[in-house]
Amino acid sequence: MVVSPMDDADFLPLGPVFDPQCPPDEAAEAFYKRMTLRRSVRKFSSRPVAKETVEWIVKAATTAPSGANKQPWRFVAISDPNLKRKIREAAEEEEHAFYQHRAPDTWIEDLAPLGTHAEKPYLETAPWLLAVFRCSQDEEGGKTYYSQESVGIAVGFLLCAAHHAGLCTLTHTPSPMKFLQTILQRPPTEKAYMLIPLGYPAEDCLVPKLAMQRKPLSQVLHFHSTLLLLLLFFAAWFSSVPQEPATTTPDAHPHYRILVANDDGIQSPGLAALTQALQSLGDVVVCAPPQNRSGSSHSSTMYSAPMAIQKSQLPGATEVWVVDGSPSDCVTFGLLHLGAEQPFDLVVSGINRGHNAGYIAEYSGTVGAAMEGAMYGVVSVAVSQRVSPGNTPNYQFAANFTARLAHRLLLEKAPADVVYSVNIPFDRAEETKNVVIAPMGGAYLQVTGFEILPGEQQTFARTLARYNQDVPAGSDTAWLQSGCITITPLRLDWTDQTMLKRMQGWNLQLDTSTKESAHPPK
Repeated sequence: MVVSPMDDADFLPLGPVFDPQCPPDEAAEAFYKRMTLRRSVRKFSSRPVAKETVEWIVKAATTAPSGANKQPWRFVAISDPNLKRKIREAAEEEEHAFYQHRAPDTWIEDLAPLGTHAEKPYLETAPWLLAVFRCSQDEEGGKTYYSQESVGIAVGFLLCAAHHAGLCTLTHTPSPMKFLQTILQRPPTEKAYMLIPLGYPAEDCLVPKLAMQRKPLSQVLHFHSTLLLLLLFFAAWFSSVPQEPATTTPDAHPHYRILVANDDGIQSPGLAALTQALQSLGDVVVCAPPQNRSGSSHSSTMYSAPMAIQKSQLPGATEVWVVDGSPSDCVTFGLLHLGAEQPFDLVVSGINRGHNAGYIAEYSGTVGAAMEGAMYGVVSVAVSQRVSPGNTPNYQFAANFTARLAHRLLLEKAPADVVYSVNIPFDRAEETKNVVIAPMGGAYLQVTGFEILPGEQQTFARTLARYNQDVPAGSDTAWLQSGCITITPLRLDWTDQTMLKRMQGWNLQLDTSTKESAHPPK
């Protein structure tokens, strides 16, 4: 008999289901019409809202579905004026940094019609602030599942409940939001997700004209569910070259914990650009070697001697460590030490000065660092960019593209046992032809020999190399040379399955009768 996992679970009858007392389409239309009156407001009245009202609104949010019913949310309701003042001051500090230097110009231009700015007086005038936290563990210390999605659904329920109660809200996501965890003294397992002012609108409250616009249903709803449509969707996304800023929008702001490493060293401008671009996705922690460690592959030095570590700073990073080891050692230190209490969602290595396409990736410390992340089951990206000789490198385009790709990989729950190796041919979108998902192949740089240089006390061998244009058609190297961004999923498992099966048929035996037959290890 086949036993289902449900056989061990306790079940209850479904019980009563809400009856709208009208046909489903009429009920759905009535709910839609009510929700069309919902508005995000930035000017609140000081009119009080009862504590009991807040409790009912949050209770409605807790009815949301969640992964394995772990209910990974915490809601902190704040009405104390002193606490609200501290939160406003900390939030405005981050917002000033965002408007002054963190946000790309195009993002600021997109926000202009909404009239937003760094000053947030509503954080004090609204009678209540609801701080929403995402929990990485349950009360017993167990793992939570799909916490990002679960908390997002719960917030949606909360906004609907507040609107149903005749109140207004605003979804506020200053980045980073670690100050909420500090001010409200929340444990490390709770990650700030959103800050929601709650109350009545001020009498002179205005809303932006742009906020009244909604996309037509034809643009957001498609009655198809075929595999072909899904494939076309992904193909369309990957074939479009992203324009700056290729990052997330503030209305869909995720909050991940990201570990960034590289092999060019802590002073690399590619590392700096990547760190600032990834801060739009959440908290960025940097672990990088003190100097260039190019060509390290997936090597490690941490077993030979203790590694020197030192704290540092980088714009956009919440924490920075200089780790005197190989690039993969930096990732190991980050994941196991810095991620002991708050695990990382993503590892990104780069941006490397120079390509790591084809078989050249085997030498790369950039790819090796990402491989270390994949070995620990974390979605890992390695990104490299061509730099023309004599030119000052500009990594902004590559950084923004990487942020968008990393966000997509996380949203799609991409497998974490592969490395997503990205190679970018140019530093501007205008020169880049396309985005291609391509297999590894070819070697654009080949060693042709050595020149022997005799010295007074020691003889040296100088490497002679040449650039190879004869590469396999359809390979990542070929597409890269044609001017396309390439993305190549690289496996951790190097096993050649065909040769494995072939060799198992060779019946290889030890040439002695005293040895016992080999058995697979248990």
